[in-house]
Amino acid sequence: MPATYTYPGVYIEEISSGVHTITGVATSIAALVGWAPQGPVDQATLVQSWPEFQTLLGGLDSRSYLGYAVNQFFANGGRQAYIVRIVWDGTLIPAPGSNPAPASTASAVGIGLATSVITAKAGAISGSTTLTIGAPVLVALAITPASPPWLQAGQSQQFKATGTFSDGTTSDLSATVAWNSGAAAVATVSATGLATAVAAGNALVTATSGAVSASVPIAVTAAILTSIAVTPATPSVALGQNQQFKATGTYSDGKTQDLTGSVTWASATVATATIDASGLATSVAAGSSVISATIAGVTGNTTMTVTAAALESITVTPANPPFIQAAAT
Repeated sequence: MPATYTYPGVYIEEISSGVHTITGVATSIAALVGWAPQGPVDQATLVQSWPEFQTLLGGLDSRSYLGYAVNQFFANGGRQAYIVRIVWDGTLIPAPGSNPAPASTASAVGIGLATSVITAKAGAISGSTTLTIGAPVLVALAITPASPPWLQAGQSQQFKATGTFSDGTTSDLSATVAWNSGAAAVATVSATGLATAVAAGNALVTATSGAVSASVPIAVTAAILTSIAVTPATPSVALGQNQQFKATGTYSDGKTQDLTGSVTWASATVATATIDASGLATSVAAGSSVISATIAGVTGNTTMTVTAAALESITVTPANPPFIQAAAT
């Protein structure tokens, strides 16, 4: 059936035949023809983004609809556009009611401080100017990742700033741009783009170079428990003795807290040792048992070894013997 035309692109109408089916192509490719203030003339130039069109052909200009059409094309999901820039050189008859000005285009083909004389001539009358070709300038910045994941207080995210220059080249400018956090109480950012979450909230990370800047938002959640340390580590006690354990929690922001009274204590081998809710372990028989502390899905553990009963003291009785008289001879 005939295709329904909804936006510029390539549409396919397939007719049954004995040959193979037509291979589909992307429908987000457009070709636009019109006047632009700069760029190649009378040839199709591929642009794949609005910033690229601005760099190559000059962006929006009230004297032409071309820039506005290209802008809307990319704003509505377009991916690729072939642009044919046309200018009037004075040799064609102007359209009725129009008053176009003759135009020409100068394109820089190198960098440095070279100069070129541009001349316009009509009959015996001519005029000229000097074009100086300088180094390409920065026209746009992009920060990646553009949509960073949520960070927990204490976590970090490395950002990268990529610059696009007037000659179409790109460069990693992460170490040279000025980084800034709009809310330092929520997140800080280093001179190389490493953002560190401080406290729950939202912040805007910005990279700036001269008059060009770019920003990305980051969201920070409260710090969470990341690990539990059970101390003392691998203790050894004699049968009949007790051992007090301590649980220390470490959070994503680097802070620690005594969780001894909040965790759930457990002994893996109760025939060797038992442990109560306060972390006090009691030896039962010679052997070893894993002692663990758990809270909020985080567990820490250590191994307790129970050795055979050891001699602790010797008692001599009677404690206060009576005087003994020497035997008579």
